[in-house]
Amino acid sequence: MPVKTIATCREGKSSDKERMELLETAIMSGASYVDIEIEMPAGMKEHLVNLAKRNHCKVIISYHNFELTPPVRELRAIIKRCRESGAGIVKIACQVLNGEDSVNLMSLYSDEKNIISFGMGVDGLITRLAAPLLGAEFTYAAADNNSKTGPGQITTKEMKSFYKILSYKDNI
Repeated sequence: MPVKTIATCREGKSSDKERMELLETAIMSGASYVDIEIEMPAGMKEHLVNLAKRNHCKVIISYHNFELTPPVRELRAIIKRCRESGAGIVKIACQVLNGEDSVNLMSLYSDEKNIISFGMGVDGLITRLAAPLLGAEFTYAAADNNSKTGPGQITTKEMKSFYKILSYKDNI
């Protein structure tokens, strides 16, 4: 199976000019997906979306909230804004503070397609694991403990172990 790559460059790590150059290079070099945050300046976002579409690169427009999970009504409005910005896939990643937050994030799969919705933080782990089971094209894991990019992210090795346990069928 060919490896699929996601190109992203979050605000704050590089200048806007450097971010554009990095993402343009990734798109033109064959990235499978480009992950662009909803807050990116409109002109930059539009340019990258158009470039990605011309180069057969799927567009993920993402929303991150490192403080809380907004109410479902607000999350649906964010999904709509992401789609209006050119998303082929919408990613919602929010800090989970309680069980209701996890339920709200997972409930988005009931009437939304082409989304990846998960919670950040230890309490959001179940949403990361459940995402592909609920309809997400994929979920996010780190290559190792030193390359984690978000709170509560687990490694690919840990994720594979969880999926192995979930697929275990006991003949009781």
